[in-house]
This record gives sequence, structure tokens and C-alpha cells, in this order.
Amino acid sequence: MSNSLSIVVCVRPPDGDDPDPALGELDLRAVEYGVQLSREHGQSSNVTAVAVGGGACLELLRECSARGVDRVIHVEEQAHQDDGLDISRRLAGVVGELAPDLVLCGNRSDTGMHGTVPRELAHLLDLPFVGSVTELSIEGEQGAQTARAVQRLERGDRWAWGCALPLVCGVERDICAPRYLAVRRRRRAGSVIPVTPTGAPHAADGGGSQGALMVEGREPPRIRPKKSKVTTAKMSAADRMKLLRGGGKAPAAGAENDDDKPRRVVGDPEAAAAEIIKLLEKKDLLKS
Repeated sequence: MSNSLSIVVCVRPPDGDDPDPALGELDLRAVEYGVQLSREHGQSSNVTAVAVGGGACLELLRECSARGVDRVIHVEEQAHQDDGLDISRRLAGVVGELAPDLVLCGNRSDTGMHGTVPRELAHLLDLPFVGSVTELSIEGEQGAQTARAVQRLERGDRWAWGCALPLVCGVERDICAPRYLAVRRRRRAGSVIPVTPTGAPHAADGGGSQGALMVEGREPPRIRPKKSKVTTAKMSAADRMKLLRGGGKAPAAGAENDDDKPRRVVGDPEAAAAEIIKLLEKKDLLKS
């Protein structure tokens, strides 16, 4: 595929004074999938990682570089930022100047779990937003590319959204599986110096909607059979123990069907054969 794609991935440093900081679970998948999309769309595509914070950001951005990100930008902030709205405003100034085709963020941070940053960032950039994305694909010709994002909702519901780029997406862990990071790549990225924007980035001004989201499909949740809360003879010993320890109940005396219990058929051969035939017909294993 020859169509180029410009991608920005926003990552957040860990809270506290972690001596060995690492990317959050969802940030890691956003970086990984951004690199995958960039490679699928040709050599002219590029991925930029942006982070707001203090010195802890440097190690995270170097990890992004080791994972294949083309450029890293550090928006320096001396004090640790817990306010998602303020982080979004700091990010919006840099991301707005980059004018990417696609912005990827973790759907929520590892701490707080509120997911304010990607939603507020899309609002400040005046771009459409899709959260809880588990699948994402980019199609179309250069300058008229469209995205198809599958969004996971409650109770297993899935919505497929279609939208013309640019777009902001909050990804979930199902978007991809991160690769193992080789030690040599991590060491090589240790010399990378992130770019620091000059001056205080300002929030991008909204200038009209860039695109409109459209529902392309909806997949209802799968109907799952109700789990039994009473042990049965068909369960294994391990399953019965697990059910009882989880609050399940043992069957009442005489509740189990004697025909379901394993037993040896003895006695008169003709009577035994008749009993076996009856059991096979009951299990639909023998047609009369």
C-alpha cells in the first residue's frame, strides 16, 4: 500500500517517582498498533509519540523509539500533572501543529481510569472521536482516506464506525498484542534525545467539524446460556468443587436422576441388554 499515513500517539508517564518507568498497558498497545499501521502504509508514513510531564517522560519516549516510532516529542512540565483537562490542553497545541491523519491514545490511563485525555483532546482539536476501539483499519486513496473502527460497548455489544480522516481513537488492549522488545533496540534508543517544543504550546482552536461519524454496523452481544448454580452428576469433580466454593449449591437428596449416574449393568443378559438399549435411546444414540 503506497498511501502515506501520519500518526500521533499520545502517551502518559507513570505516577509517582518510579525508578524504572514503563509505558502503560493501553499506551503500549497504542504505540504498537501505530507502528503497525505506519508500516502497512509505506515508507512515507510516520509515527510521532508525544508526552507531557517531567523527566520520567524521557525514558518512556525512548521506549517508544525502540519500538519503532519515528519521532518523539517531550512537552516539558516540571510538576506532575493529574488534571486530564490540563494535559489535554498541553497536548492539543503540539498535536494541532503536527496535523496528523490519526491520533491514537490509550482509552484510559492506568491510574484514575477516567479516560478524560483522549476525549478532551478530540474536543480541543475539533475532531471526531471513537473510544474503546478493539479493531481499526484505514482504507482509501491519499487525501480521501477513511477509517473503520469497531467499538466495544457494555455486555459484549459491538459498533462499527466509519469516518473520514483525521480521527482520534482511544484503543483497548484487544487492538493488538505488543511485541517483545529486544535488549539491543532498547539500548540503541538510549541515545535518542526527544524534541522539546519551544515556548508554551497553546490549545488548538476549533474551526469546524473535520468529519462525521457514521454507524456502519452493529453486532449484538452473544446470547450465553445461564450457568447452573447447582452441581450435577455430569460435572467433573473439579467443576463441582469450583461451583460449591463460588456459592453454588449441592443437589437436594433424590434430585439427581439415577439414570445419569454411572453404574454397572448386572443380572439377566436379556434384561441388561434391554436396559442398555433404553439408555441409548434416551441419549439419542440409538434410533428405534
